[in-house]
Amino acid sequence: MEFINQITYFAFALIFLGLSINSFHDLRTPFHLDSSQHYWAISAFLITISFFALSFYSIFGSIVLVLANWAQMSADISLGLLFRSLNTKIRKNLLWACLFIFLVLGAITFYLVSKELYVPRVVLICTVAVVLCLWQIYEQLIRYKEEKSIYIAFILLMTMAQIILWLYRIWGISQLDDDAGQYKNIFDEHSSEFIVRLLLVVSYTLVFIAISNYYYEKLWKFEKKLRRDREDHMFVALNSLALVRDNETGQHIIRTQRYVEILSKRLVLMGLYIDQLNPNKINALFKTAPLHDIGKVGIPDKILLKPDKLTADEWEIMKTHTSLGEAVLKAAKSSLSNDEELDCAIKIAGGHHERWDGTGYPRGLSGEAIPLEARIMALADMYDALVSQRVYKQKWSFGDAAQEIEAKKGTHFDPAVVEAFIAEKVAFEKIAKQYKD
Repeated sequence: MEFINQITYFAFALIFLGLSINSFHDLRTPFHLDSSQHYWAISAFLITISFFALSFYSIFGSIVLVLANWAQMSADISLGLLFRSLNTKIRKNLLWACLFIFLVLGAITFYLVSKELYVPRVVLICTVAVVLCLWQIYEQLIRYKEEKSIYIAFILLMTMAQIILWLYRIWGISQLDDDAGQYKNIFDEHSSEFIVRLLLVVSYTLVFIAISNYYYEKLWKFEKKLRRDREDHMFVALNSLALVRDNETGQHIIRTQRYVEILSKRLVLMGLYIDQLNPNKINALFKTAPLHDIGKVGIPDKILLKPDKLTADEWEIMKTHTSLGEAVLKAAKSSLSNDEELDCAIKIAGGHHERWDGTGYPRGLSGEAIPLEARIMALADMYDALVSQRVYKQKWSFGDAAQEIEAKKGTHFDPAVVEAFIAEKVAFEKIAKQYKD
């Protein structure tokens, strides 16, 4: 039994050595009272010491047993501080109290080992562990209510299991008669005690792996949010660029965003293009709609800002804004990771002047060869152009604009998108009035 115990502790000590090295490697800031990652690293290191000490007990004797027991109880204290620091600030008086308990437990353990008091020593370790587990459970419950993390839930279950195992260990050791000194070797025990030891070791291992995953999940979420913020800033910059070079207004952007959103949702309600219009795609459409005319950054001012009707040559140059916009967004795609949104923006910019009958530009695509995003944007853009006042035209009435859209069903616009528009005419008019120039 002694050899099996030593091999078990040594194997798990190597596992915790890896966790410990990894936890210290991931530390990015100097120690401070509220740094939960430091408490994690310290507790992993202390468990590593405890398991290595137990694996070498037969070689070095009582001195490593004191170290093993002291390190294990100290690791539980550090785990309590870890979970506490996730919920609130660690006060200095709590840290000083833990350090005092840390020293007292070391002194008591040394005394019990030196007097070869096997049962009292084990009862002390188990009792301290139960108390500390209860503290940890209290902090874990608070954390779980806050963020509903699956890893915290798992750690909570494992900590509860540890309490049961520690209590069983107390009960089991109380049944032993140590007066004859037959348990001077800590591994002289029944197989049931070994199983409890093994389960405790496994539970600690699972807890620390779960803690590691919890931190990596938080890091992943942080990095994802950071990347998302960076992409949002990029989109804001692109939107600002498009607005500066456009003769439309900021309200035009808001209106067209809402037009494409309600058209997309109406198509889904009608049971059309459901596979292409999932919630993520509709959100991407809403977000990237303002970029439909970003290609105008490449159109000369004398053409872009001309108040009169464009000549044939000037109109050909103006039409290149679709291809230019597509090229600009493809270039931006290399620096952004959200391919779905950029792909949506590229399709809108390059295809919102295509027509259902194939008479549009720049490629003369027809029917469903035109990306759905572009077909939706085409209707939204034309409707807004019709009902808005411009230097080169008067605004149309909402009724006339709606009739014009319906008249172009099957020629200029996708018939399904026109049907969605007809169902949402009132909503379109409401948006136009709410966000008027």
